[in-house]
Amino acid sequence: MKPLLPLLFVLSLCCFFSACGNDDNPSQTPLVTDYGVTEAGQTLRPGDVVHIYGNGFRANDCVEYDFRWDTGEQMMPEGFCGPVSAEITANRPDGIDVRMPYRMPPSRVDIFLRREGDRMLMGKVLSADGQTPQDFRLYALDGRRHTIGRIGATSAVTPSESTWDISERQDFHSIVNCVYTYGLCGLSKENGTQQPFFLDFCTGEWKPLDTSPNTTLALIAGHPGSIFAIQSRDGKNGKQYSMQNVSNCLERSNYAVPTRMNSTSGSGPYYELPEGLRAEQFGDYPG
Repeated sequence: MKPLLPLLFVLSLCCFFSACGNDDNPSQTPLVTDYGVTEAGQTLRPGDVVHIYGNGFRANDCVEYDFRWDTGEQMMPEGFCGPVSAEITANRPDGIDVRMPYRMPPSRVDIFLRREGDRMLMGKVLSADGQTPQDFRLYALDGRRHTIGRIGATSAVTPSESTWDISERQDFHSIVNCVYTYGLCGLSKENGTQQPFFLDFCTGEWKPLDTSPNTTLALIAGHPGSIFAIQSRDGKNGKQYSMQNVSNCLERSNYAVPTRMNSTSGSGPYYELPEGLRAEQFGDYPG
């Protein structure tokens, strides 16, 4: 029996190193079959559509990205951001189409299918640089032309990079900046109620920052990089107000700075106006 002991020891070491070597491809629950990514291995730009194919997709399936990139820092050579929820543009039993996000550095991207608590790697792509401009910029609202334009834009900047059409929300006002988002927050009426919105300079699209029925009186730029909304909490009574963080959902392109900024969530304490005072008495911009 003694000659078998060295052999068993060597076999045990082989199994150990084999198990360690599979850490990059952990076992996963098979959620679909005959799967893959049409653009696997390609370099895609922000906004490009990725086509995931297979058999057995469900209507409530989600897709997530894991981003990894070279930082150039010896102590931490690889940056990571994930999971990042993908915007689904089409969902079929044999495939899901998703859009590549903006505001990311050049990255190696793993694409996962998520179904409840399970996650399955579908394929890998490369992402081109999607970080927002790092230089200092000023913007102004032109109420007559219904545009927001970059002040001091040089001749090298194309019109699409210096002017954004806001005719969809001509009443956009009380604008505040949320750092690293490459866009502006402001107020606009939706179904008769004043709400906070974000104008995305990357896509030109509007994003609601709060879907509650509360009326927003003003926006405040807090620290670090947070936008708070002063909101009426008791409807038409107009007596109770609070501050609500409405910027948590915004993606920030601050991967080039040493420390990423995190914003606090939730709402602040409630405040009540003194007897005989109403917000409307302070004019069009009571904030």
